[in-house]
Amino acid sequence: MTNIQAADRRIASVNPATGEVLRQFDSASEAEVHAAVLRARTAQPEWDELGVGKRAAILQAFQHNLHEHKSEVARLITSEAGKPVVEALLTEVLVVLDATRFCIENAYGILREQPVPHRNLAMKTKSGRLTREPYGVIGIISPWNYPLSIPATETLAALVAGNAVVLKPSELTPQCALRLAK
Repeated sequence: MTNIQAADRRIASVNPATGEVLRQFDSASEAEVHAAVLRARTAQPEWDELGVGKRAAILQAFQHNLHEHKSEVARLITSEAGKPVVEALLTEVLVVLDATRFCIENAYGILREQPVPHRNLAMKTKSGRLTREPYGVIGIISPWNYPLSIPATETLAALVAGNAVVLKPSELTPQCALRLAK
């Protein structure tokens, strides 16, 4: 790889209000993306085996952490996406906190096994059930304009359902994705 090609792989997180470079990142190579998907695929069965209760408890810890750091997260969104702090709090942080609450409160009801009745008299002695199983690895490609709320709400729903997630954030707001991962 030449220096020019290596330089092309750098992404700068830039404050849109000031033009200040906040941080620079290396883009993931194709091999690094494949490795991330493989790690997610390897981890997913163990994540699913935790069960809904433990996954919901982990979401609750995430919710608590986000609530404790909501102002810091809103300022990060402001510096990287250009939203006013109040808008970042209302349309990003509070939306994620509410989505987390929804996932925690409704995970059992949505994911529980449900009986499926047979209406045919010849099948009266048979029973059926509807079970929900995770897909496995979910890939999320996130936009810049809602750099926390869109990837977080999609990630939370996938995780509580037992899936692993690989997130590709917008190249304009990579720090918001790093904060979400933290």
